[in-house]
Amino acid sequence: MDEAQNRGAQENSNARKLFGGKIKGRHIVLAACALLFALVLGVTTIGPAITGYAVYQNVKSSGYSVDDYGKNINDMELQVSNFMTNISACNNFNDKLLAELRTYVGNITQCRDRISQQQIEIASLEKDIENAQNAEDSKSVELKALSENYDMLARNAANNMCCKMRVDDPEINSYRIENIRIICSKGEPLNISC
Repeated sequence: MDEAQNRGAQENSNARKLFGGKIKGRHIVLAACALLFALVLGVTTIGPAITGYAVYQNVKSSGYSVDDYGKNINDMELQVSNFMTNISACNNFNDKLLAELRTYVGNITQCRDRISQQQIEIASLEKDIENAQNAEDSKSVELKALSENYDMLARNAANNMCCKMRVDDPEINSYRIENIRIICSKGEPLNISC
């Protein structure tokens, strides 16, 4: 047996010379790489396989065939696509409406500003009208006083003039004013008092 051990030791020594004396370390690295590869392969294939099996069990328990289930999924994908298209169209329409709304809000703001300005102008014009009415009332009072004074002056002048003329013509009992002239006569609208 010693000979067998010597031969095994010699082969091991030759193998160490061939691999640089790192046989055990390389085996560990290879084993670790193989394990990592198996783990990655397992995760990428076992995960979808489990998911597929779960879906298959759901399909089986739902009473649909795999073909019907596939058609339903395709129909749902088409509906989702249609919904996404509709949502996109609605978003575009909403964007346009928001832009128009911003324009209208700006227009309303401008209109409110104009209304405020016009209300200020109206208040100023109302004040001017009130002042003009007060001035008109004042002028009306003044005009009435002047008219009364004129009538009194005209009556006094007519009485003086017509009473003097009545001495020559006793039928004169009244007068009228025509073109700023006093006309003494009988049967006129204004009576004289002598």
